[in-house]
Amino acid sequence: MVNTINTVTKAFNNKAFTKLSESIKTYKTRWLITAILLITMSIYSNPQSFVNLWLSRDQQAMLMVEREEFGKAALTFSDQHWIAYSYYANGEFLQAANVFAQIPGKQALFSQANALMHAGNINLAIARYEKLLEINSQHAKALHNLAVAKKLAENQVKTQSKGGQGPSPDNAVEMSEEELAKIKAKQQKKQPPLTGEMWLQQVDQNPTKFLQNKFQQEYVDANR
Repeated sequence: MVNTINTVTKAFNNKAFTKLSESIKTYKTRWLITAILLITMSIYSNPQSFVNLWLSRDQQAMLMVEREEFGKAALTFSDQHWIAYSYYANGEFLQAANVFAQIPGKQALFSQANALMHAGNINLAIARYEKLLEINSQHAKALHNLAVAKKLAENQVKTQSKGGQGPSPDNAVEMSEEELAKIKAKQQKKQPPLTGEMWLQQVDQNPTKFLQNKFQQEYVDANR
């Protein structure tokens, strides 16, 4: 009799345990499906919130740089160097110059001068190159760009004194590498003096090398 009761009790317990296990599995499955649906709906309704949850502002901005969305990147970065670079790469030279002005160091001063050149503020660019050369009189690129800036300013004065308008910095910036190569070839053949546009094209336009080498490596190291 006792054995029969034990057998029945054991069978009942096994059945109850199996039923409980199935209930738990069903609950887990329903919870998982609900969670997936909620996450999916969240992504579609507010994708930016989902991105903000997983990526920092600088990480998001770096993705924008990779997609060459420099204008958006400039407004997203929190790092001043990358903000300046993004403005520069987007052709917003005055904004880039303003940000570079807030960054200490010789390279930032050099990049600020370059940005001012391409923004058309030649005289202020000359002042910045000269300030840099007071710190480092052997800065080869600053010496070169200062000579370019002074020649451009001289050409503008001559052009304006004849009643015309000076060359457009924007047009100079848009010159292709092929055109610049032709200009340099003409120089070597002692052709007539370069125009203002040609001179401006010789200015180191893009601080990408400085920024990408220095700050992209820091960014990679910090996120390993």
